[in-house]
Amino acid sequence: MGVKNYLRLPFDEILRYLSLDCVISDFFMPWTYDVAFAHGVPRLAFDGFSFFTRCLLEDAYVKQNPMHDLAPDAQTFILHSLPDSLEFLRSQFPDPDEFAKNTTLYRIWNEALEVNQKSYGMVVNSFYELEPDYAEPFGK
Repeated sequence: MGVKNYLRLPFDEILRYLSLDCVISDFFMPWTYDVAFAHGVPRLAFDGFSFFTRCLLEDAYVKQNPMHDLAPDAQTFILHSLPDSLEFLRSQFPDPDEFAKNTTLYRIWNEALEVNQKSYGMVVNSFYELEPDYAEPFGK
């Protein structure tokens, strides 16, 4: 039995007795969406990453795999789809194909991405004025 099963029942009980406007839960606790939805409570996902990191992860792991077209001897690559073209060392960036081989982590990551798309919104550990070009793709 996973941790989420230990937490699900108490969370469900709390939502049953409290009148809440919304629930904010961690990005990696996607099971809270189903419980909140069952009680008619909107769920906001909290993401501890910055907008820059969100853009970087989304571009590299969701939209494109920068390692696919990289020559075997190449040591750097550029992510062109970000607001700024940024150059990375191969050693700084986990290969998305290798990440996909770690089935547990990959499954958890994909479940979180899928569920968080259904959430009412997201609270990001940043603020617009700090990184406006990276916040823009996510709206305000």
